[in-house]
Amino acid sequence: MRKITPEDEELVKWAMICHASGLLGLIIPYANMLGPYYILKKKVQEFPEIEVHAKAALNFQITMSIYFTISFVLLLVWIGIFGLILLAVYELIVVLLAVLEAHDLEVYEYPLSRTFVE
Repeated sequence: MRKITPEDEELVKWAMICHASGLLGLIIPYANMLGPYYILKKKVQEFPEIEVHAKAALNFQITMSIYFTISFVLLLVWIGIFGLILLAVYELIVVLLAVLEAHDLEVYEYPLSRTFVE
């Protein structure tokens, strides 16, 4: 565990926002990718250490968007409702774990995530 200095507080804040912004997708479909993408494009110049967090969060959110889309299509045969509920609960838990890891500036390795952005 890394010792957080007062200078790192801004970095910790952006790392936590990077992961937590994915929860926006539970309210607005496909908005879960906006936060990590914005941080990857705009804040990496200011905080280079945050790039790893942004890429991990963005890859997970892209993966979750694909899973949610598949579950939404499966609503036609009623099994999709279970998929949507399970995915929402799973995303909530995993994102909260990632935010806790980001508080210590540790990079969380999202389970079931695919790599789209390297």
